[in-house]
This record gives sequence, structure tokens and C-alpha cells, in this order.
Amino acid sequence: MKSFAALFVLLIALGFVSQAVAQGFVHGKFDANSSSSGYILHKNQGDRVYTAYVKFEKPFEQVPEILIMVNKLEAHKDSNVRYAVSAEGISRDGFTIRIKTWNDTRLLNIGGNWMAFTE
Repeated sequence: MKSFAALFVLLIALGFVSQAVAQGFVHGKFDANSSSSGYILHKNQGDRVYTAYVKFEKPFEQVPEILIMVNKLEAHKDSNVRYAVSAEGISRDGFTIRIKTWNDTRLLNIGGNWMAFTE
């Protein structure tokens, strides 16, 4: 009986921990190209910016940290490759992915993954 009670308490504790971990970490993907509304990183020269808002399915209890990783990049063959990707306007509800390029760079396609997490 003692071992059953200990197992029951352990399972309940694991349930609370797994729920806390699930609420403290979410992830997703982003992909931007000429088919994306407002995308201009493949045109012209000079400073150009594309933004996309990410809304979390469920708000965090506190403002999360955001990590963005680029794993797909296609640039025009006759241009240098310059880009900066950042998270802006971070809130409990979501954030904005900001992709910037400049000078003669022409990004045809850029994509990757993001993670939002709390400690």
C-alpha cells in the first residue's frame, strides 16, 4: 500500500512538472519569400525589412525569451549575402520576426525555426 501511495504521489508530481514544462516552451517555423505578403527583400537596393507576427496558441505566464535560427537561405547569385534576423515586440501573447537586408543583397527565400521559453 505504501508503494502504491508513493507511486501515486510521484505520478501527480510528474504531471505538474510536465505541464509546467509544456507551458514554458513552444516552437515553430517561419518561411518568407516573394509569395509572402509585403516581402520586398528580393527587390531593389538599400535597407529593406520584412516582418511577420507570431501569435502563441496560449499566452505565457511571463514574457518569454525568443531564439531564432535560420536554416534556409537563398540569395540572388549576383549579390552579396547580408541579413539580420531578430525578435521584436516580445510579449506574453507573441512576437514579431524582423528580417532585414541592405546594400545590393537580394534574398529570394529565407526560413528557419523559432523557440519561445521561460525559465
